[in-house]
Amino acid sequence: EKIKALSGLDEVLIPSGGDQVNIDPNLPATLAAATERSPSKDIYTISSLENFVEYLRHNNEQFETYLGEFKAPRYTRIHKT
Repeated sequence: EKIKALSGLDEVLIPSGGDQVNIDPNLPATLAAATERSPSKDIYTISSLENFVEYLRHNNEQFETYLGEFKAPRYTRIHKT
């Protein structure tokens, strides 16, 4: 609910997995259980980053637009290699 509230969208991307981590073979069952137990009637499904970007492209009218370099080396490490 917090992610949906912050994004202002009905669909959100929740990445699962990580570098050098095997795919969880129980993920479909876990998502089915999460969907079944969702008090908000949310539907959890396996998708792709490409599908989510396409969703964003079709629902971008309320997005704020930012321009610029987006790096502040004073506060973050930036690797340029």
